[in-house]
Amino acid sequence: MQILSSINLINNNQLIENISEIASIILILSGILLVVIGIIFLYKRVTVKNEIDKERKNKLNQYEIKIVENQIEIDKLKATNDELSKVVHRDNHIMGALRQSIAKELQEQVNANSKSNFEKIPFEKIPLEKILLEKILKLLDNRSEKIVSEQARLKKLPPTGLPLIDGALSDMLIKANAHNIQFDISITTNIKSLINNYLTQTELQTLLCDHIKDAIIATEHSKAENKRVFLIIRKENNIFEISVKDNGAEFEFDVLDTIGKSRITTHKNSGGTGTGFYTTFETLKKYKASLNICEYKRNNVFTKSVSFIFDDMQEYRILSYRGTDLQINLKREDVIIKTMNW
Repeated sequence: MQILSSINLINNNQLIENISEIASIILILSGILLVVIGIIFLYKRVTVKNEIDKERKNKLNQYEIKIVENQIEIDKLKATNDELSKVVHRDNHIMGALRQSIAKELQEQVNANSKSNFEKIPFEKIPLEKILLEKILKLLDNRSEKIVSEQARLKKLPPTGLPLIDGALSDMLIKANAHNIQFDISITTNIKSLINNYLTQTELQTLLCDHIKDAIIATEHSKAENKRVFLIIRKENNIFEISVKDNGAEFEFDVLDTIGKSRITTHKNSGGTGTGFYTTFETLKKYKASLNICEYKRNNVFTKSVSFIFDDMQEYRILSYRGTDLQINLKREDVIIKTMNW
């Protein structure tokens, strides 16, 4: 019995050892399998990432190539546009001179033969030269109108959010282009807030059109090479301000001495009526706003600016490099003159 017990004990120990070895082998194989699975998963992940990076890099290269190609095309278009602008600019001068020559020739014919005589002559007997000149003159006028309209259409002014004001500014842009004047605007405040607190839309439209038109007329008659009119609407220190700058002729003494008191204009033949400042003074008085006129020396971009400042002070102020002369020549008592070194 003892021998049998010993044999059984030995067999049980061997079985346990065998089971332990099998379990160890299974654990090792499981570990190896997990490592292999991990390696495969990691390989696939790295492979997919590399493919994505490669595809992304290829796309970026394509985009960079496209950007370079587009930039080359843009540079070509800019160069072409610059050349065409020079041609059109030179052509405008030639066409303008041609138009003046034709108009002068027609006027001389009218003066020589009298307009009434031409009207009485049957069409078939009117000199062919006169008919051709009139046709050419009409074609030149149509060409000029189309160029001006196209220039105004292509240039986009920043919208104000008020259709009535946008329409008025677009009309001023067309008028400026018609006289080869660059017209720009800068609006850094909400105009609707200005409308809600002070001016009505109609009052703002009238004020803008009156003084932009005056600036265009003044600039048209100036000798400046690059004629400019610049509208600024802003709010600074909680005060609204509307400014119209130009590089036209400075105000004459009698104009500065009279504006707001009576209707006065120095450009009656160019469409000036003298009602602009007269109406503006009434509006400024209504809202207790101030008028600031600044005059700059000729070496500045602009020669003058007319500003309407809603500061509840209702003052008429002139800040000018020629302040001493203004103090001598202006007789009115309600003007504040300050000499400026600019």
